[in-house]
Amino acid sequence: MANHLIEPTLLFDFSINLRSVVRSGTVDKPSSRKKLKVAESSKGRLHGPSDWDLDQSHELPNFATLAGYVNRSTVWAGWAMDGMYFKMKIAGKSSPPRFFGHGGGVSDGLRVWIDTRSSPGIHRATRFCHCFHFFPGLRTDSRSMATNELMGSEQPRGVLDSIPRFREAPNSIEPEKLFVASQIEKDGYTLWSHIPANCLTGYAPDQFDAISLFAEVVDFELGTQSISLGPELRYVEDPSLWIRAELTR
Repeated sequence: MANHLIEPTLLFDFSINLRSVVRSGTVDKPSSRKKLKVAESSKGRLHGPSDWDLDQSHELPNFATLAGYVNRSTVWAGWAMDGMYFKMKIAGKSSPPRFFGHGGGVSDGLRVWIDTRSSPGIHRATRFCHCFHFFPGLRTDSRSMATNELMGSEQPRGVLDSIPRFREAPNSIEPEKLFVASQIEKDGYTLWSHIPANCLTGYAPDQFDAISLFAEVVDFELGTQSISLGPELRYVEDPSLWIRAELTR
């Protein structure tokens, strides 16, 4: 863990270009193409990574390395009129992802914060601010991940979390509307997620050409890693610490 009197990344006002995503179509069962664990939905057809898998141009820079933090994961992000798309890959693990259930702590996976109106001067979340947590599934006992012997398996899932000290909460959503899929390897996993536009209060890329964005990879074994700041800084509740993302094509 880095040790600084002042977090170096606080000295910069970061801004990134967030590339658009072009989808090729819709499939019923993406798991049949990539052997993915996919969150089931009662709302109808799911479209998956075989339609929109993010490429190198969508990779988010990891500014936390400027402060000496070790980069153990990669996060990709993209936008479209129908919502936001994310991908995360982590490697170097020797144990499966941890899932703590409701009220039992922060589970392993990807957490993303989105302000659909990019308001960098605010320190408490408005109704346009969201925090989503995506979990890859695979709750297991103490057996090694390498054996691929799974017990008590949890499906991939996504939830809209409450932001501490918020001024106003975004519209509530039905979690089953969030698409989540995962591919588990011996030493890590890849996670895909899609947040539909109707799950993002105020999302209007045809009217607003920028959002604020932040992401962290939560891992009980390797430690939590964000794309910019150390965990001691309160980015979980302060939108002024999120990164401005220009919506580009």
